[in-house]
Amino acid sequence: MRRPSHHTRQRRLALGALLSMLALAALFMWLDLPSPADQRGLSGSMFANSAPTVDWETEGEVHSLDDPFHIRWAGAASDNDASAAPIHLFASRNDSWEATDCDLGVLQGSDVSPDAKRFAPRNALCLDAGSWRLFAVQGDQVVHLFEEALQIANGVAALERVSQTSETGFKGGLEVQLQMHRPAAEDGFDGVRDLPVDIWITDGKQVCVASAGPVTAVRDPVRSGLTWKSSVHQARVALGDFQKVANYTPFDAEGNVAPSTAHQVKGNCDLAEGTYRMLVGPTERAWANEGRFFVHAPAASVDDETIRITLPAGEVGETTLRLRNRSSLSTKWSAQAVSRNDAEWLIGFANREVKGKAGVRGVLTVSAQDLQPGRYDAEIQVTVDDFYGTQVTIPVELNVVSSRVRSQDTAGAAGSEELPGTLQLGNYPNPFSSSTTVRIELPESSNVRITVYDMTGREVRNLHDGYLSMGTHEFRFDADDLPSGTYLYRVNTDRGQETGTMTLVK
Repeated sequence: MRRPSHHTRQRRLALGALLSMLALAALFMWLDLPSPADQRGLSGSMFANSAPTVDWETEGEVHSLDDPFHIRWAGAASDNDASAAPIHLFASRNDSWEATDCDLGVLQGSDVSPDAKRFAPRNALCLDAGSWRLFAVQGDQVVHLFEEALQIANGVAALERVSQTSETGFKGGLEVQLQMHRPAAEDGFDGVRDLPVDIWITDGKQVCVASAGPVTAVRDPVRSGLTWKSSVHQARVALGDFQKVANYTPFDAEGNVAPSTAHQVKGNCDLAEGTYRMLVGPTERAWANEGRFFVHAPAASVDDETIRITLPAGEVGETTLRLRNRSSLSTKWSAQAVSRNDAEWLIGFANREVKGKAGVRGVLTVSAQDLQPGRYDAEIQVTVDDFYGTQVTIPVELNVVSSRVRSQDTAGAAGSEELPGTLQLGNYPNPFSSSTTVRIELPESSNVRITVYDMTGREVRNLHDGYLSMGTHEFRFDADDLPSGTYLYRVNTDRGQETGTMTLVK
């Protein structure tokens, strides 16, 4: 007789197992019994005939610690085995049971109703606000996992702003410190889990809100004679998260700070530079003391492209930087050379005030008086005393040429005489040890300002500021109180300006 192959035997075994399963399922249907998958370990227990259910004494999906509930089942007293371990009802934050979870007590029927047990959540000191999964546990074995979870409402809580960021930029955020206050309950202080925290701001034209994330405080069953219990919490929200709110403001004298979810938002908040009022919520108005913070305008800006200058040896020239102050507040700007090759030929400026929302040009002086023909590299570092501490470093390239090549507005062609009608200036002696005389020749009467600067761009002397007639004028510069070094003098007239350098040697 031919024996069946290995594959044939495997198919027959699989078919037999399938037929056995179908037969078992048909038997359970005929006897009207729960299938093994639905038993969940109930066989032989006190509620063997049906799975237990949760029945609250009050209506609603969420209940407080003061709402009792019943566990009901359809077992029979004869099914109870007095020698068996008792079945306990456990509550867990997770979908799996641990022996350290909250034990609510033994599931043992009352004299009135042997198939039900009443539980008072407040009596279980380990039970707190939030969502809990229920487990029936016998010994160390889970007998049943309840499909319905317990939803325990938060206890009463009020929020109070303690402090917040005093100033921030548009791309920054608010750091808020707040306190949660909980009134005393029957047995201490009820817990609060994932309480939403909203930050409300206004500039008087719009009301905006952003969520700073929930806060939690666990239940404390110790009364200690206190009326309130407070806990400190930290919250943070980015300015870009604020949304405008339609037809509602908590910034009044009477109302409370309602949850943001109760109001309609209508797009991003239109933030501008200025002072904002701030509240936290949801909370009662009594706790919502107001805070204030300032939002700064975007950082100041300056062109950072490489500056390229060509000068004939022995001469002085100028170039300018375009400075833009985006704030409504005045700022001070400084530009100082960062030496690569002992770049004393590059002279900046110090503490140049730029008014709010203004753009100006900062003058850089370049001197080739002591330089040989060739290329010189340096950097100018611009710093601003704005909120961001703006700092920009700009490369500078100086090409010194041997021929007298200058633009027509500063000098004539190489070897030619000075153009008529132009300002002439110089100083003697140069170098000097203690004092020197600055001499200027005006082609016409004008308002004139003569200022001396050091190599950092700091003004050290004002030699004249006022009206002068056409002709030659001399001004003495005393430098007894100044250190040795190179100094720049600048002559501003109604027609323009000219610059010279002098060297103090002590």
